[in-house]
Amino acid sequence: MSDWGIWLALILSILGICCIVNAVVLQITFRPVKNREIELLLTGDNAEFLLRCTLKAVRSSSVKIIAVCEDEEAERICEIFCRCHPNIVCRRLPDDT
Repeated sequence: MSDWGIWLALILSILGICCIVNAVVLQITFRPVKNREIELLLTGDNAEFLLRCTLKAVRSSSVKIIAVCEDEEAERICEIFCRCHPNIVCRRLPDDT
């Protein structure tokens, strides 16, 4: 084989490897995002702390945070967070009376 043939084979093999790598990266990139849910049980004492920590940890709009509030103070704090973050849903625990 001549020198040109060796260089041509090398270039074609590098191009083939690049095409395979690009195909794998595209498959990973275009996979559908799974909708995830995180459920938090909030009280007035821990509501702000848990919501802030969860928002820092998640940083993704595909994660839905369901905040279940035990008391009115937790519900009030949750409503404040809901105004700024549309992926938070507040729910109130039913009273057992």
